[in-house]
Amino acid sequence: MPEASYNLGFTHFNIIPIAMLFIYLYIVMLKGKQFKKSWDLIALAVNYGIYLLCGSRSCIVLIILAVVLRNICSRYPKQFLKVGVIASIIVLIGILAFSIILPASNAFYHPLAQKVNLLLSARLTLTRKILHMFPLNMWGYGEITFDNTATEYLALDNGYITLLVTRGVIIGCLFLSLIVSMIINAKKKNNVHELLFIIIMILGNVIDNSLLHYVTFPVFIMAFNEFVGDGENETTSKRIRRVSRFRPYA
Repeated sequence: MPEASYNLGFTHFNIIPIAMLFIYLYIVMLKGKQFKKSWDLIALAVNYGIYLLCGSRSCIVLIILAVVLRNICSRYPKQFLKVGVIASIIVLIGILAFSIILPASNAFYHPLAQKVNLLLSARLTLTRKILHMFPLNMWGYGEITFDNTATEYLALDNGYITLLVTRGVIIGCLFLSLIVSMIINAKKKNNVHELLFIIIMILGNVIDNSLLHYVTFPVFIMAFNEFVGDGENETTSKRIRRVSRFRPYA
């Protein structure tokens, strides 16, 4: 098979399942309470068909989890916000430790870690090799390429490793801080569906690389616009209070 055809097929067989997963999440987030339960069945059927075509186990598991959590958060929104905010931050910290500390330490050779590595299609082994070739630094390495003569297959199959290796620790920490801010902001707005989106995104990037992918850009743009809007509204409110304080009585 020509290399160009292989790359085209490889890309599509990985991007299509991810894209369909996030399309479902965006529809859930945008429709909110107007989302119909029948759409869950359509999403499951479509994604199962894509699973049969592309064989992406991680995406079919994530879509099932997303559907289950969507029904829970729709039925128990207050409880979901209360538990989900704390749980998502704890999970994010745990995932960072799992993604960075475990592969780089001697704990990698523990039998349990090796079983998890096997379950994740040797992704911990790939991460260990990547961190050996590209140790984390402040500014990152930019878009990196691998010499196919040195290794048969080596890819950044973890969104957090990709972020920290390519963009560096400083930008990586700022980006992760943005995710935490989005979690807190979702609670402030009582937006359970936005929190659901973030939870699935956090979990999905353990075995996939979508943090810096175009499929997640819209949610970060929306979050940035909200932060800017909140800042402008707060500044305007302060100005109004300041003007009204010195306004002469009629």
